[in-house]
Amino acid sequence: MIKTYKANTNVSINVVLPSKKNLHISFTPLSNGSSTFTTDNEEIMNAIERHYNFGKLFRLHSTQDESTKAVELPGNKEEHTDKTVPGIVDDNDENTGKGENDNKTNEGAENKPTLKKVAVSDLADAKDYLADTFGISRTALRSMKSIIEQAAAHGIEFEGLS
Repeated sequence: MIKTYKANTNVSINVVLPSKKNLHISFTPLSNGSSTFTTDNEEIMNAIERHYNFGKLFRLHSTQDESTKAVELPGNKEEHTDKTVPGIVDDNDENTGKGENDNKTNEGAENKPTLKKVAVSDLADAKDYLADTFGISRTALRSMKSIIEQAAAHGIEFEGLS
């Protein structure tokens, strides 16, 4: 089981493990000022959930089982009922039936690379998506121009940026 914890600020905490040892945990900062910490270690999960600021300073954001299906917890702002990744619009969905005539339509057409459309609300979301998905340094994503260029280089088109 994998659990992700989220804080509204950049957080570092100390927890006590069952072996009575202290463990320093630094949450990973995001560009919007919040931070997250993800672990699959059962001892660390229990220690974090026993922390005196659990539920106040930080909270459990999501849980994933071994089947890698993310489960959003109720009460979070981002609730999703389907299995798709939030914010991604896939034009090539296999269940739409569009794949039947692909050979006929592509014979005379140029081979243009199709861009994957990703819905974002602002530049910070676009920067987080590129940094988390492709491992691009956040310092390389300082301007809207550089974000759009990096997205195009990786076959991504952001919807929602003005």
